[in-house]
Amino acid sequence: MKFELELRIRPNASQSVCTAHEYLSQSLVDLPESWAVSNLPKAIEPKPGESEYFNLKKYTPKSLNGDLRYASRDTLRDHKSSDDYMVFEFSSDYPGVDVLDREFIESLILKLSPYYLYVGHSEFTFIDKEVRRKLNLRKDFCRFFPVTYFDDILCLNKFGIDSNRFFDKYSGRLEGVSIVNGGILYCSKQIITGIDESEAINSKVHNILAGE
Repeated sequence: MKFELELRIRPNASQSVCTAHEYLSQSLVDLPESWAVSNLPKAIEPKPGESEYFNLKKYTPKSLNGDLRYASRDTLRDHKSSDDYMVFEFSSDYPGVDVLDREFIESLILKLSPYYLYVGHSEFTFIDKEVRRKLNLRKDFCRFFPVTYFDDILCLNKFGIDSNRFFDKYSGRLEGVSIVNGGILYCSKQIITGIDESEAINSKVHNILAGE
């Protein structure tokens, strides 16, 4: 089975791509060995309307693929097209799965401050790819994956309440919810799941949020 770990970051217009890349590169080097990204080349400031892109396969442990993309700072908008994002692609037998737990996810969130992060089965994410392409992920998202994180702003946009109120309202009914870096992290007991198990988790969370 194939899986994805994706995170999205709101760029700061006052921070150049080169500066953001320098910080992120150092943070990725410090990850556990099976997830570390080493020897990334320096970034080049993209032209207006373009992006700076890295194929991470050359810089990650064997059998771990990934992409890293920075949006041009001159055209930032409140939309996913202006995100910086990173995605890892890996199989269920990848050695790094052994350290893919809540502690590891929390460390990623604290290091990189994403507004959105998920870990999920590749086919499960593909089911709603067409829907997601039409969404503004900064304001909405379709599914709860076995690991889903959204920051305080996305929580307010999606649910109409901030992270603290979300936690107070649902933590008693939604096992695996915690506040990390000011946002909401949902982490199920089993992170590596098949499509059916993933859909069961998604349905259960949405039913709880709907008050069912």
